Amino acid sequence: MKYLELTIPGRPVPWARARRARSGQSFTPEKQAGHRKDVAFELRVEVKASEFGTLRGPLYLQALFVYGKEPGTWLRLVEMEETANLDLIMPFDLGEEFHVGRPDLDNLVKQIMEAIEDSGLLTGEDSQISMVTAAKVKR
Repeated sequence: MKYLELTIPGRPVPWARARRARSGQSFTPEKQAGHRKDVAFELRVEVKASEFGTLRGPLYLQALFVYGKEPGTWLRLVEMEETANLDLIMPFDLGEEFHVGRPDLDNLVKQIMEAIEDSGLLTGEDSQISMVTAAKVKR
């Protein structure tokens, strides 16, 4: 089983619905697009440094979105064998104080999954991610 682990500094940015300009043309908000590019870049740098290569599904994504004094996002992407008995590893201490309220957890995960797809780390689309563990915490 191979995996990639990465910490991305900075406040987590959620996926947002496409917006429409007055002209009727749809666009992605700048903050979201920039964050997605930054995460994809960090993934490419990490993969290149580790000579990791591409991943094939099914994949397991673990994500921890940290708010507070030192915000950031911790990720682990695990390549699983179809027949593997994967023991779920909690990537965080359940004693953490959870972050309640906006942004929604599903939108944070969606932003990361899209960035993973943009990074070229996967052999295909983010639909290869079959399992997700995620949390929002305050530190």
